[in-house]
Amino acid sequence: MLLITGVFALLLASCPGNAQQIVRNNNMRIMGGSNAEIEKFPYVVSMFMEKENVTFGCGGSIISHNWVLSAAHCTIGYSVVKLHVGSINLVFAETDHLSAQIINHPDFNSIFLYNDISLIKVAPPFVYSATVQPAKLPAADAPVAVGTMVTAIGWGNTDENGTSSSVLMKVSIPVISNTECVPYVNYLMSSQMCAGYSDGGKDACQGDSGGPVVAEGVQVGIVSGGQGCGRPNSPGLYTRVSAFREWIRDNTGV
Repeated sequence: MLLITGVFALLLASCPGNAQQIVRNNNMRIMGGSNAEIEKFPYVVSMFMEKENVTFGCGGSIISHNWVLSAAHCTIGYSVVKLHVGSINLVFAETDHLSAQIINHPDFNSIFLYNDISLIKVAPPFVYSATVQPAKLPAADAPVAVGTMVTAIGWGNTDENGTSSSVLMKVSIPVISNTECVPYVNYLMSSQMCAGYSDGGKDACQGDSGGPVVAEGVQVGIVSGGQGCGRPNSPGLYTRVSAFREWIRDNTGV
């Protein structure tokens, strides 16, 4: 198993007023979840970035033969990332790919994680199989109803101060309203959404950043940020994919 060493803390920003720090360290893993089968989530991607001899990890999702969807806070500052697909194992992939182009949202805000979305063009293109398939994307501006159970998928830490898992994990959590979320994660935009339980215990965590969040087979979100992992009254913060549907299409044709 590859150990992801080092802390990717691009987002350690103190917000004004009583806002919480919005941090999703890229060494995190799913907390309070269970093992996932790659055949059920064949679009999930593990990504590796190297900087100053330290390797960092994030997640992503296949959206076409040529493109992967992820979070801007994962890819900002990198010109090349390596991607593994087609396996539940963090290291041993069905195929490996390199980025040929990275497009970060031009209005990405690293303080509040606004517009936390990126696109990665891969080389060589993906060859579809039972374990390599594109995610289904939502219609533009399609809402995600409060109370919807969404599933976050990734290779992040299994608890806030724990170690990473070598296999793909999943966790189901309910979407909460932005109004309910604001006391814990201030300054939300409509293109962001929150999900989690008030008593905590289940959450995405470090290393899950950029990974897909799905509901009924559709990718509705991207793991973005949060205050720790699985803390009570600390829901996770996610990029709402439908808010960026036209941007994705304009840049990829998907």
